[in-house]
Amino acid sequence: MAEQDILKIRVENVDEKQVPELIQSQFTIMGDLKKEIERASNKAFEAKEAVINEVDASSLSKKAAIESLQSATLDLANAQESAMNAQKLQFDYQQKLADITKFLFRLGLTNIAMNRVVVEELEYKLRNASQEEIDDLARAEIENLLKRLKMQQDIDQKQTELTKLLKEQADINDSQIEEIKEQAAKDEEHDKRIDELYSIIAKQDQVIEKILLEMDEMRKDMFKMDESLRNLRGE
Repeated sequence: MAEQDILKIRVENVDEKQVPELIQSQFTIMGDLKKEIERASNKAFEAKEAVINEVDASSLSKKAAIESLQSATLDLANAQESAMNAQKLQFDYQQKLADITKFLFRLGLTNIAMNRVVVEELEYKLRNASQEEIDDLARAEIENLLKRLKMQQDIDQKQTELTKLLKEQADINDSQIEEIKEQAAKDEEHDKRIDELYSIIAKQDQVIEKILLEMDEMRKDMFKMDESLRNLRGE
């Protein structure tokens, strides 16, 4: 998958096999941005040093001082322009990082299998990438993204367990109700069997309620993490 704007990619069009190349292409773009930031910062530093040198040389003569001042003014303008460019590139870098993490989180929500692929690829990236490839900011964002994706895995697992439990309960209920109807025609034990059935249903309802509460707590934790991240970014 060639490098492209991640905002133009639709998650439903992404295949699991494309995820490693997709993630690599986005981090290549990030790496290129970091290099541009470094070049702009170095240029600003060099221009600033040139201003200092020009001012130091201004003590030679009046003519030299005027020429030096003019040159220093130009160097100062260049330094300010380079510094502003570096700040803009830094903003672009942070925005790109935010876009990538948002996209990968949405991609991980597609289904359980996609979630696992994204988590595995990001964990591999963290283990093997150098500081130049992933800086502290990107590493922190990825680690937070991994936490959210793993929490989503837990929620998906709970939902799967709940669906399975509901189906099992429905099957048991249908079977036992039929048995009780048949038994009711034969003897007077049906009342006792019905009470037992209600007791089983009540216990299963308690288990289901517990699972739903756990899922709700997980969602609250994810919301708090998102809010903390927005505060950290100053959004």
